[in-house]
Amino acid sequence: MKIAVNRQTTASPDDVWAVVTDLDGSPQALSLISSIKRLDGGGEIGVGTRWEETRTMGGKDNTSTLEVVALDPAKRRYEVALEAMGQDFRSVVQVTPSGTGSQVDMTMESTAKGLAAKVLAKTLGKAFEGSMTKVLGRDLSDIVKAAEAR
Repeated sequence: MKIAVNRQTTASPDDVWAVVTDLDGSPQALSLISSIKRLDGGGEIGVGTRWEETRTMGGKDNTSTLEVVALDPAKRRYEVALEAMGQDFRSVVQVTPSGTGSQVDMTMESTAKGLAAKVLAKTLGKAFEGSMTKVLGRDLSDIVKAAEAR
């Protein structure tokens, strides 16, 4: 499954990038994230940065361990990986100049591991895809709001 969402903003690419790379500020900027626990000692994010993220999804708190697996500040792009629900997830955030502001693109791709996860993906895939599209869209809307408030 692959999901892609994007948002336009009047905020500068630098302001948007500052929000999306402020890992410790995520609970204040992103309404679905309730807490972040750094597993790497803190500081600026980079390849290998790891954290536990608790977010509300479907009315329940879910905690996952995420890791930055690629980061290119010059292109304002980073990639995060996590394993959950028998699947590998990869999420990419890219910030690009657009008109007098920016465009923020987010893609999330998942790959089922094992037979049970593959069967579940086949039976519940469309419903899961719809709910994840809403979650990613809400994250981007929150990022835009925080960047425009800078």
